[in-house]
Amino acid sequence: VRSSSAPLDKYAELLAPFYDRPAVVRWFNQLFQIRSLSIRQGAALVLIRNSRPVPDSVLHALAADDWHRAKLYNDLVKAGKADLFPAEFRNQEAMARSVLVGRWMEGREIAIELVGKQHVVTKAATGYVYFFKYKEKGQEGWLMAISGVQPDNLKEVNTNSYLME
Repeated sequence: VRSSSAPLDKYAELLAPFYDRPAVVRWFNQLFQIRSLSIRQGAALVLIRNSRPVPDSVLHALAADDWHRAKLYNDLVKAGKADLFPAEFRNQEAMARSVLVGRWMEGREIAIELVGKQHVVTKAATGYVYFFKYKEKGQEGWLMAISGVQPDNLKEVNTNSYLME
């Protein structure tokens, strides 16, 4: 499940203003040790929205995960903190892969590889579409998928799913 636990999110929102207290800092640090990336992401976003520090290792782990990357980027942009997104994963291929995995292949165990990219011009957007081959665990043969449109400027990214198949 992508979203973290609603009760934990509410509890984190209530505790965030008291982050200067050691017990609250310990509680958030314990959340960051939980295996669930969704719970870690929820806790990190609560702290970020409250202008509190989040360990770089947490943000790196979330950005490194195909399923969480695009949502993390969107949430950081909405919070006005896009600069906290790890530079290593702020590229069009990584974002296109995350949009594809996060919105279309949710919950599936897949192998996914980049095949290429193509510049496109549509009525709605101009930029790059990324082509991936993928297969589910235990499946023979590869299938194709596309994700985009990413901006014309290769240094910019978005989580656009205008062309996704």
